[in-house]
Amino acid sequence: MSDKTCEFEGCSQTQRAKKLCSGHYQQTARGEVLKPLGTKGRKPSAESKEAFFWSRVEKTDGCWNWTGSKTTLGYAILKYRGGVTGAYRFSYALAHGPIPENGVIDHLCHNPGCVNPAHLRAASHAQNMQNLRGAQVNSKSGFRGVYYYEKFGYWVAQVKANGKRVRKAGFKTAEEASVAAEEIRRELHS
Repeated sequence: MSDKTCEFEGCSQTQRAKKLCSGHYQQTARGEVLKPLGTKGRKPSAESKEAFFWSRVEKTDGCWNWTGSKTTLGYAILKYRGGVTGAYRFSYALAHGPIPENGVIDHLCHNPGCVNPAHLRAASHAQNMQNLRGAQVNSKSGFRGVYYYEKFGYWVAQVKANGKRVRKAGFKTAEEASVAAEEIRRELHS
């Protein structure tokens, strides 16, 4: 990969093809006249990345909703001058400093479009998985960590953490097993 910058005047993006960044190369591939990226015919903005970020945040008493681009799963995306990053990651870094190496940002509110730093925490992948909300799509019980043991005719609560699997069995209803699974999670994931 090249360390050189795009040859379009004023562009600081890395060269990708034919001495242009990917954005300017795409413009030539479409037969367009080269123009600054992300402007769609308007004059380029001198707005900082932080100001750009805040212009797309809708603050409420709870979640701060992202009004910019989102992934298909609803995660906030910050697209700024050819770069793309998670808007929630940017928000966390603004409020709390750098994200630890190999760290992920966990939405404590379970809203992937939220960028409120009070609702975000730096976590390991395992911690993030422990904070999942609800059952998996293929769950027959409708509860996370609950399944029916047909051979004996009762419901089971099962939680895995740190290579350890904890089960409690013998529940008459899925709801009872769900309460037990939540208790196990609280004990294991404190």
